[in-house]
Amino acid sequence: MASFVLSASVMGPSVWALKLSNLILHVLCSVLVFLLTARLFQGAPENGPSQRMVAAIVASLWLLHPLQVSTVLYAVQRMTQLSTLFLLAGLYAYLTIRDQVERNPSRPRIFALFAVPAAAGLLALLSKETGALLPLLCGCVEFTLFAKRSKPVRLFAVLCVAGSILLIGSWALWQSHALLDAFGSRSFSMEERLLTEPRVIWNYLAALALPNYQSMTLFHDGYAGSSGLFSPPTTVVSLLALLALIAFGWRIRRRRPRIAVGLAIFLVGHSLEASFLPLELYFEHRNYFPSLGLLIALADLSIWAANLLPNRRLTGPSSALGTTAVAALALLAMQTASLAQVWSHPQLLYRHTIAAHPESARASLDLALLLESNGDIAGAISVLSAMRSVVSPTDRRLAQIYQTSLECRAGRVVDPSSIEPLAPARLSPGDLTAFTILSRTATEGACDSLRQSQVVALGELWLKHSLDPESDPTKWQLRYLLGRQLFELRQWQQAEQHLTTAWSEGNAQAAVGGMLVEVLMTTCALERARETLQQLYDRLDPNDRIGRQNTDTLALRLRQLGSDGSDCDPGQADHHGQNGVSD
Repeated sequence: MASFVLSASVMGPSVWALKLSNLILHVLCSVLVFLLTARLFQGAPENGPSQRMVAAIVASLWLLHPLQVSTVLYAVQRMTQLSTLFLLAGLYAYLTIRDQVERNPSRPRIFALFAVPAAAGLLALLSKETGALLPLLCGCVEFTLFAKRSKPVRLFAVLCVAGSILLIGSWALWQSHALLDAFGSRSFSMEERLLTEPRVIWNYLAALALPNYQSMTLFHDGYAGSSGLFSPPTTVVSLLALLALIAFGWRIRRRRPRIAVGLAIFLVGHSLEASFLPLELYFEHRNYFPSLGLLIALADLSIWAANLLPNRRLTGPSSALGTTAVAALALLAMQTASLAQVWSHPQLLYRHTIAAHPESARASLDLALLLESNGDIAGAISVLSAMRSVVSPTDRRLAQIYQTSLECRAGRVVDPSSIEPLAPARLSPGDLTAFTILSRTATEGACDSLRQSQVVALGELWLKHSLDPESDPTKWQLRYLLGRQLFELRQWQQAEQHLTTAWSEGNAQAAVGGMLVEVLMTTCALERARETLQQLYDRLDPNDRIGRQNTDTLALRLRQLGSDGSDCDPGQADHHGQNGVSD
């Protein structure tokens, strides 16, 4: 956040300024990639190009690779860039100070060996959670690249590996219930995610080694997960191939340590976001740092292969390696330029994504929203109609409801009852979005054939068919949305029932409690309103200033109704509109 404030104060708050700042960070990271790679190839005994030439090639490939576009041009991924910046700085500092300690293990140098990487790791962690991997990365580099080490360095490496595993493992156990609960809002379980990620890793490897910008997109929400070892069959193949790759790196670490180091950086770099965390299955920006590891491994593999050729010439502009590197850089530059052009306009980006991954509901929905905001209702309806033929049942339901809403706004007569057979057994975030769209259309009065009472009836039907527990976030959020609709319809008793059920779940957001207080004040149930208000204060995040201000406003209105309710007139609070706590 501080970097956004800094870039806005220096270059202004425009989108152009944000992307320019990201581009500057990208160049700075490439400089550190050059320095780190030169360090890693220092003292390589084989005949081949100089360490600086290898570092320049690796840094250039990393800088120009089209897979980096989604990180650099997506402003919010500043966190990924900053984390990578400090990870690279920490690794470079570790290698530099390590050499000094090996030559002269003085106390200041030993202190620096522990303190400087720790400081870099802290900054990386403050930027993004993947910064926690720096100690593990240092330990892996130490045990794969170097055969001998002094006692201080050995202690440092052991503490890095053991400390990382202990800290991450302890945190995972501490947050185990929260992590499992978070999977409730996903369309896959933790087990399914763990089964899917080996396939994802191999997709990343293919995109890095054989890039094709036409398949590189912002969204990959349609990526098919694995439901078992053999469903699909590529699951077990990918898992076994990944284990074979790890075994290969371990076996070759003495003969070609830089290949092993590169594979370690790539796999460790992915180890957190490809594990038990309830994240989406696939995102290209997760390769921003790990891609360096693969490029290092490929560079050393190329040198090894070239050394096996007869009459080899490994240095100079006419060498096979030099010619291959120049051709690769030219190809990457052209692909990156083409992909950057796609990112120049949201509509181009969404259509590019749909062309590459038609199963991406997010791209189709965002394109439909963009076309609707531009007044192209017919275009939005066309996109949603095409989306309904390729996406999952849940997303298909969302597309139909959104299309129904747009057709209604366009003046067509719609039949809301046609949506009823789509009532889901398991609610999803997409269902909440669909219900919100339908509610907005009915509330705004933009459609004569769609009334709020019909939307409420649809929500009631969904709740009736839902098999989700009341603690499921999507279920209590639907009850909250229903409560708001019923409040506007002045059906306060039904609104109170839904909001009370939602609020009784301890993880309900403050907006639910605020809406319930609003309803209770409207019906003059002031004692219950005070109890709920106190619960609301207890649940508020200490850093939620806006929420606290709005809750204070509710408290003031409640005091104005009188301690005994003598100044309360049932229905009067209805004129105040929505609840005092923001969504």
